[in-house]
Amino acid sequence: MARYTIVLAFLLAIAVNGNACDACGCSISGQGIGLLTNFRTNVAGVRYFNTPFHAAPSIGSTSDRFHLAEIFVRYQFNKRVKLMLSQPYRFNIRKELDAPSLDIDGIADTRILATYALVDKWTSNTSRFYWELGAGIKFPTGKYDANLHDQDLPDNFNIGNGSWGYLLQTSAVYSHNQLGVSFNAASQLNGKTSAGYHFGHQFSGSMLFFAEKPIGDKGRIVPLVGGSAEIINRDKFANGKNVHSTGGRGVFATVGVNLGYDRWQVGASFSKPLTQNYSDGEVIADDRFSIEMNYFF
Repeated sequence: MARYTIVLAFLLAIAVNGNACDACGCSISGQGIGLLTNFRTNVAGVRYFNTPFHAAPSIGSTSDRFHLAEIFVRYQFNKRVKLMLSQPYRFNIRKELDAPSLDIDGIADTRILATYALVDKWTSNTSRFYWELGAGIKFPTGKYDANLHDQDLPDNFNIGNGSWGYLLQTSAVYSHNQLGVSFNAASQLNGKTSAGYHFGHQFSGSMLFFAEKPIGDKGRIVPLVGGSAEIINRDKFANGKNVHSTGGRGVFATVGVNLGYDRWQVGASFSKPLTQNYSDGEVIADDRFSIEMNYFF
C-alpha cells in the first residue's frame, strides 16, 4: 500500500499548482510534472482544472474563468526511466458587467516529459524515500493569435503561447507507515513567438502531507493538506520591454482527497489563495478546484 500512497500524494501535488490568469500566461500545471513517480506500472487518465480570476475593484468588473481538460498517458521503460505525454484542451471565458461574454477554446500546447529516478529505496521496513529529476519539451501546438487584442482580449488569453518551451522538474516523497510528505518543484522556460513576443518563464512548487486509510481489500482513501506557490515572470515585447499587467505570484493552501479501488482512482482538490500579487495588483485569484480520474494498466 505504500506505493499507492505515494502515487496519490503526487496526483494532488500536480493539481494544486493551478492555472495562471490571462495576465500571467498559460500555467505549467497541466503538464504532469511529478505525477505517479513511484508506481511501477503504466497509467492513463483525464483531469480538469477550474481557475477563476477577477479584476481588482479599482480596475473594473471583469471576471475570467480558465478551464483545462487534459488526457495523459505515462509509460515506464524500466525501473528508473518514465515518459509522460499530455494533451490539454483549454476553454477560457471573460465576463464583464452589462456586456456579452467573450470566450476562446481549443487544443493547447502538447507536453512530453521524461523522468529519471535518482533514489528509490526503503530506508527501513516501514519507511521509503523517492527522488526524481525530469526534463521535457512543450510543443507550440496550441491555437495562438498574435492579434487577439483586436477582440478586446489580452495576448495571454491565448490557448497556446505560440512558442517552444523547456520543462524542468524535481520531485521527492518520504512515507512512513501510512503517513508521508511530498515535495514538487517545476519550471517552464518559454521561447519567443515568431513575432518576437516572449511569455514569462514560470515556476511552481508544492508540499503536501498525506495519510492513507485502507478500505477493504482493494480500496483506499487518502486525505491531503498542504500548500503551493507559483511565480510567473513578466511578458516581454519583441523590443525587450516589459508588457504592462503581466506576471505575478501567489501562495495557496490546499486540501484534497483521493479514492481508489483496484486499478481505478479518482481525486479532487480545493485551493485557496493566502497571499498574491498578479498583474501589479490589478487581478485577484479566486479559489481553485480540480478533479481527475486514472486507470493503471
